Parts: sequence; C-alpha cells; structure tokens
Amino acid sequence: MATKAEVNNAVIIPTINDYTFVKKLGSGSQGVVNLYERKQDNKLFAIKQFSFDASQPFTTMQNCAMKEADLLTLPPEHKNIVRCFGSWLQNNS
Repeated sequence: MATKAEVNNAVIIPTINDYTFVKKLGSGSQGVVNLYERKQDNKLFAIKQFSFDASQPFTTMQNCAMKEADLLTLPPEHKNIVRCFGSWLQNNS
C-alpha cells in the first residue's frame, strides 16, 4: 500500500527520494529505522527499511513486511500504537 497524492489527475506514489535522511534511529533483525524529513513540507517521519532481494520470488520476510504495513494502517488509532502513513516497495533503496 502506498500513500498517494494526486496532481493534475496523475497519481504520485512516494519514493525514498522524496525524503532527506536525518539520522539513524535504530536497527534490528528485520531492518533499520531512520529519521527522514519529507522534502515537500519538512515534516519528520521514521521510515523502516527492510532489506531483501525484490527480484526473487515473494519471501517470508517480504510477506511479514507487507503484513506489518497493512496492520499499522488499520484503525483504531491509539496514542500507544505506532501509526503507518504509507508504504511502498522500491528497488535499490
């Protein structure tokens, strides 16, 4: 799932190039979390990056990443639960 913006009826899906790296927040067995600033409005976002080979068949790790993103976008919102504003699959990121 990706957060989409529409400009002149064209759907724009974000990529990591739409953000500026600020600093590393942490890492674990599933990937690394970095702080990024969105270029369009200077808002800060924590972005979790999974590392896997997208050219390979769908893997367990890819499946877990997709499920995590889907679960974090579901309501209800709660102050103690991390919120996911969008996700995307991108090669070479």
